[in-house]
Amino acid sequence: MIFGLLILVMTVLTAAMLTRPLLAFRPEPEISDDLRDMGIYRAQLAEVENDIARGLLTETEAAETRTEIKRRMLAAAETQENNAAPPARKASKRARKISAGLIIVLLPLLAVFIYAMLGAPGLPDEPYAARMQNPRFLLATAAERLDEKLQKDPTPQEYKHFGDLLYLLQDYADSAAAYRKAIASGDTAPALWSQMAETVVLANGGDVVPQAQEDFYQALRRDRKEPRALFYLGLAAAQNGNFKTAVAVWKKLQNETPVGAPWALMLENRIAAAARAGKFNPAAITPANPPKPSAQGRLALLTAHGEKMPDWAKDPSARADMINAMVESLAVHLQKDRRDVQGWIRLVRSYRVLGETDKATAALTQALHSNPGNAALEALSGARK
Repeated sequence: MIFGLLILVMTVLTAAMLTRPLLAFRPEPEISDDLRDMGIYRAQLAEVENDIARGLLTETEAAETRTEIKRRMLAAAETQENNAAPPARKASKRARKISAGLIIVLLPLLAVFIYAMLGAPGLPDEPYAARMQNPRFLLATAAERLDEKLQKDPTPQEYKHFGDLLYLLQDYADSAAAYRKAIASGDTAPALWSQMAETVVLANGGDVVPQAQEDFYQALRRDRKEPRALFYLGLAAAQNGNFKTAVAVWKKLQNETPVGAPWALMLENRIAAAARAGKFNPAAITPANPPKPSAQGRLALLTAHGEKMPDWAKDPSARADMINAMVESLAVHLQKDRRDVQGWIRLVRSYRVLGETDKATAALTQALHSNPGNAALEALSGARK
């Protein structure tokens, strides 16, 4: 309500400032000194004729006086011609009133149209106090502050915590990257390998891509009974149409599942569904360990989508060029779809990682303008202050 009144007052004041020159009283222009002098000279010429008639001046004296007065008249006329400004077109009173009316009517309409096109009229108000009670806003704020801390003092525990926060924010790609940094920093717990691999699965829309399979396999190398790794490797087999392999892996997990485990019923349903899809009796399947993720051996260098990385991409300079091209491609995409909040967050973070702070600031400003009131972007901005 207060914001609306403030906008109304600002609109009225703007319209008043624009229309005031059109409606203001315009006094008649003053007579210039040169014109006044010309009138005096003409009166003096008439007075000379009167003096001759009264016998006060002789013809010779009158002629000299006339010559002097006319000389002064010529000088005044020349001065007036040099100082004269080009004649200005005067708008009629009616035209000025019409122009003022158009400004008063069209200015608010234009403002409303621009706001409807570029603003977010349907977005509800969310004062700062309300945002502080929004769990997503608090998570995003905590994640951004932890990201800043990691730039200065990275530790495996902090990377894992950062990954957990991004996971809760459903930023699965960045969450998986944080988990991978925690592992690279020394935390090689089987549960963390499985957590990272599951995040890769979620980032790929539920597909157990080769990269996730390799990560789950790494978890099983450290703990052969890791339940999440067994489940997802069975799911990978099912997604590839190997239903018997999937059932064999899931039955192994079923045998190792404690009584009352929360995933027991879900696992039983998965086994039954796979058996129906493969048209076989699950009782005839022997529990087995999952196969290695790749028949060709380890998936060494992989792309973000799990495909084997080409030889040219193993070169650091070539990878840098590829990363820059990907970031620029994301920037171009966001100019077409400015409502993609997750895309803006990835772009800002990418620029920061590349050390391009000016571009990061500009991207964040654009993102906030296109998505006003977004909790994740507000946190991204607030943590930098």
